[in-house]
Amino acid sequence: MAGKENAVKTEKQVRRAVKASDKADNTSQSHADSGQQQVAIADGDGTVPSVTVEQKQSEIVTEINKETPPVFSETEIAQPAPTVRYAGFWVRFLAIILDGLLTSLVVTAITQLFNVFQLSMPTNFEFTYFRSFLLTGLYNVLFIGYYGATPGKAIFGLRVVSADGYKPVSYGVAFLREVLGKFISSFCLFIGYLWVAFDQRKQGWHDKIATTVVVYKNSLPKIV
Repeated sequence: MAGKENAVKTEKQVRRAVKASDKADNTSQSHADSGQQQVAIADGDGTVPSVTVEQKQSEIVTEINKETPPVFSETEIAQPAPTVRYAGFWVRFLAIILDGLLTSLVVTAITQLFNVFQLSMPTNFEFTYFRSFLLTGLYNVLFIGYYGATPGKAIFGLRVVSADGYKPVSYGVAFLREVLGKFISSFCLFIGYLWVAFDQRKQGWHDKIATTVVVYKNSLPKIV
């Protein structure tokens, strides 16, 4: 009898150990499954698709990255601003000579027209100077107002632009610079022109009056 009772006790202990082992296995399996638990996200049509925790975390990280501003490298941030090159005295002097040759051809053509039609034209110094000044001023205003440079300046790649932004000038500004401004620059022994050689931004008096500068076109920002 004692042997039978011992056998029964042993069998019960074995069964208890098996149950405990199964319980431990079920517990560990439930922990493993919790890492892969599915999150229900309801759609508008009533269906409930399944998304794993890892997928949900990936979506959250993606949304955060979208809201985070892009990081630029130092080379992208520290791009140097384009350096505008101002035209000096001598290149502008050569441009004036070329423009003077062109305007003298125009004056010669007009004089020949007067001769053809037998029209008299005053030949005194005052009229000759005024006629030359008027034609030169008109020539400069039209070209600078329309193109930003006279033919002489264009040959050397120069442009007349505003001093506060390097924008193209209007016909009104061109008139102020080429007629009134240059009259003042030439009236005082042409000191207004010579001022270009000593000014930091290479401005003559006529440039300062009209708030303009003469620069090299290839040094201007692309928007100009």
